[in-house]
Amino acid sequence: CCWSLRRSAHYLWLLRYDPEKHNFSEEVCNNIVSYINTRFFRYLVSIKKKTQNGARGVYQFVPIQDFSHNSDIDWSDSISGINQQLYKKYNLTDQEIIFIEKNIQEME
Repeated sequence: CCWSLRRSAHYLWLLRYDPEKHNFSEEVCNNIVSYINTRFFRYLVSIKKKTQNGARGVYQFVPIQDFSHNSDIDWSDSISGINQQLYKKYNLTDQEIIFIEKNIQEME
């Protein structure tokens, strides 16, 4: 599992993945991919990312999540539903949500 995540140093850094400490289940891997596909995540990356390179610093504003079944986010929800949960969790205003929804394309 997480083969595609292991391939990218950017995601490894983001997740603070250590193969000696972590043994991600398929569920956790799928939840990580869902998070990466959210408008919320991609907007926060876009604040710092100005080129195709994804150096460590571009993830500065992206909060680390609990991707387990104990999470406060229902990762089994649609990407759109996960976005709504994240907006609520981080108390985004209606104006902030409208801005993100207008400027970041949906990925489903």
